[in-house]
Amino acid sequence: MQPIVPPGTRREISTPSSGETFLLGNTFPERQLILGCSARLLVLIGGGPGSVREANTMLSWGGLVLPLGATRGAAGAMAFEEAPEAASARVDIEQAKRRAVASEVVDDREWVSVSSGTVSEAIGVVGRVIERISTGADPAAKSGGADQ
Repeated sequence: MQPIVPPGTRREISTPSSGETFLLGNTFPERQLILGCSARLLVLIGGGPGSVREANTMLSWGGLVLPLGATRGAAGAMAFEEAPEAASARVDIEQAKRRAVASEVVDDREWVSVSSGTVSEAIGVVGRVIERISTGADPAAKSGGADQ
């Protein structure tokens, strides 16, 4: 299933140094939803209620979420009760772990480094994960897409 981008929400901006940038969504919540539905990997560093929504949206669409637990906030499984628009008050860390390990771009040992190790350990793992994905690993295909 492909995300639906509301009509009239796409604007193009060209810059000489970085090529084309596409801004999707007219509001911050729309941009969060589009990001969560279309990105392959979300590296969650700290974060608040908006990050919870992005991460859980991404998980529901079959994406990978790597929460750097040492950075606390949403990445450290903090709950944000003041986020009624979110499907949940906290990131579903267990679902993120199941999907990441099933995708074979992260093993159990690396997951521990990401979710509860130091920031430098986590960044090392994130670098390896990005390399694995960019060299042909398709995490969404290997993990079977969104959980049923």
